[in-house]
Amino acid sequence: MTPSIQNFKDVERTVSVIKSSIMKRGALPENLVESITAELAVSKPEIVSCFLEQLSRECPGAAKYFAKHLKDKF
Repeated sequence: MTPSIQNFKDVERTVSVIKSSIMKRGALPENLVESITAELAVSKPEIVSCFLEQLSRECPGAAKYFAKHLKDKF
């Protein structure tokens, strides 16, 4: 089972990984999106909201992509 994003420190770590990937590659690899989406699917709703809010502030293009993937799960 994929470990969930359980707290705000995990949210910060995940957003940092996303930003780094975009800065290095210019895009997010699909397997990274799938992995993070799987983690969020088993996270508490308030953590998912925090993730999306922080990502919206720091990397708006990626936030829209994750929101699209997560709406099917929530």
